[in-house]
Amino acid sequence: MEVAVILKEAFWEENSGKVFLAPDQVAPSLEGAPEYLLFFATSGSSGDPKWVGITRKALLLSAAAVNQHLQVQKESCWGLLLPHYHVGGFGVLARAFQASCRFSEYEEERWDPFLAVTWLREERVSHLSLVPTQVHDLVSNGIKAPACLEAVVVGGGQLSEELGLRARALGWPVLASYGMTEAGSQVATQSLESLGGKYLPFRIPVLPLWEVEVGQVIRLRGEALFEGYWSENKGWERRKEDWFSSSDLGSLEEGGLTIEGRVDQLVKVRGELISISLLESYFRAEFLAECWIVPVPDTRLENRLVIVFEGEMEFSEREKVKDFCRSIEGLRRPQSFVQLSEIPRSAMRKVQRLELVNAVLDCIKSGNEITLW
Repeated sequence: MEVAVILKEAFWEENSGKVFLAPDQVAPSLEGAPEYLLFFATSGSSGDPKWVGITRKALLLSAAAVNQHLQVQKESCWGLLLPHYHVGGFGVLARAFQASCRFSEYEEERWDPFLAVTWLREERVSHLSLVPTQVHDLVSNGIKAPACLEAVVVGGGQLSEELGLRARALGWPVLASYGMTEAGSQVATQSLESLGGKYLPFRIPVLPLWEVEVGQVIRLRGEALFEGYWSENKGWERRKEDWFSSSDLGSLEEGGLTIEGRVDQLVKVRGELISISLLESYFRAEFLAECWIVPVPDTRLENRLVIVFEGEMEFSEREKVKDFCRSIEGLRRPQSFVQLSEIPRSAMRKVQRLELVNAVLDCIKSGNEITLW
C-alpha cells in the first residue's frame, strides 16, 4: 500500500475495510477475520508466522499518546526511515496524520547513514524512529545529528547504555522505548526531559494510555490493544482477555519499566538458565560493537554458547575476545566464536534469530569455528 494513501483521511474511517500490510507477500485469506481491521505480519525473530489484527482507532490512540509525550506540533515533521508495513514505521504515519504535521519519507532503496543524515537536514525532520542497528551505523561512522532533530525514538530492540551515550555525544537525541505490534507501537518511552541528563535505558516511563504489570512476564491493558491473531493453522482467534501477556521479561518501579530480555532468549546450560540478551549486552558494552550469542546443542552441557561477530576480525581483535571471555565466570562463559560475512536481518534490520542459528551451525560444520579453550 502506498504511503500517500495511508496519510489520507478516508483511510482512517473505521469502515474503510480490511487491510493487509506486509512486504512483497501474497495476502493470506484472513478467513473469518473482521472486515474493519488492519493486519500486520509479526516482525519477531522466531515462532510461526501470524498476523496481528488491530483497529484504526487503536492506532490513532497510540499515535496521539506518542505525539503528546514528544510534544509534536503542527510545525513538526515526522521522518520515516523504517518500512511502513511494520507497526514501527506505520506508527510514524499514524502520528503524522494525527498531528496534522509535516511528513517526509527516506526514499533511497537501501539504508545509508550518510544519505540519511543529508535527507534529515534537507527535510528539517524534527521527530524520528530508528532501530538500534541504524543508531550503531550512525555512531560507528561518527556522524553528527542535524540541529533540526528534537527526538529520536529507538525501538525494535534495546539500545545499550554505551551506544546511547555515544549517540548523544554526537547530538542524536535518542530516547529508549518499549513497544510491540500488539500495542500498535509504543508502550513506554523516555521523556524529552531525559535528554538533559545521562542516557540510561532503565525505568522507561509508561505512556498514559497503558496499564502495565510485571509478574513472570510483562502484561499490559489499554484501549490501543490489538483485537486478535490470524494464522494459517488456526485461522482467526479473537483476544479473550483484557490483559495481554507478552514474551518479555522486566521490572516495574516508580520511575517506569525496565526491560530484561525475552522468555525465548533464556537457555539452559548444564541445568542453569542463562539470559542471552543480558550476556549480549555485556559483550557489546566491552567491545562497543554489535555481537550475538547463539546457543548450540551440546550432549554434555545441553547447550554451549557461541559468540557471533559480523565481518572479518584481525588477530589482535580475536585475542581480545579470548581474554575477555576468560574474565567471565561460570556457565555464562562462551566456548567459541564465529565470524559471519553478513548477519541475517529483516527489512526492519532486526536480526532473524532462527536464520542466525542455522548460519552458525553451517559455519561450524565447515570448520570455521574458533574455539576459546
